[in-house]
Amino acid sequence: AHMGMALVDRRRACGVLRPQRRIPKKTHSLDHPWRRRTTAAARAVCVCAMMVSATPRDVMTKFSLRNLSGGSIGVWWVPPGPRPKKMVPQTKVAIRNSSSLEVNSYRGHEFAVRRLPAKTSIDEMPYVPQDDETILVIGATNDVVIVDEDLQLARR
Repeated sequence: AHMGMALVDRRRACGVLRPQRRIPKKTHSLDHPWRRRTTAAARAVCVCAMMVSATPRDVMTKFSLRNLSGGSIGVWWVPPGPRPKKMVPQTKVAIRNSSSLEVNSYRGHEFAVRRLPAKTSIDEMPYVPQDDETILVIGATNDVVIVDEDLQLARR
C-alpha cells in the first residue's frame, strides 16, 4: 500500500495524475420536501386526467365478423358525425359466405353490413340507410359476430 502511494505522488508531481477536486454533493431536486409534495400532486393529477380521458368509447376492441348469410356481404365503417357521411369499406371485395373478417375498432363505432353480389369491388360511398342493411354497434365484448341468412347479428 505504501509503494502505491509513492507512485501516485510521483505521477501527481509530473502532472500525469491531476488532483481530484472535491465537488459538493448537490441535493437532488426531488429531495426537497416541497418538490416531493408537488411531484406527488402532479402525478395524482395526471392519473386522474388519464382516467377521465379514457372513456368507454376510447377502449379499443378487436372482433371477428363471420359471414354465414348464404351469400356475399359488404362491411363498411360508418363514421360518427353529421350527414352526409362517407362509409369506409373494410375490404376491397365482397366477403364470401363462410369467410371471416378481423376488425380493430372502438366502442360505439358503427358498421353497415349489406348483401352484395359475389366478387363485387367495394369503394367509399356516401352513407344512405337501406332497408336491407344491418348496423353493428361495437360494444364491450364482440369477440365473434356471426351474420346469419336474414343479416341478423349474433354475438358469441
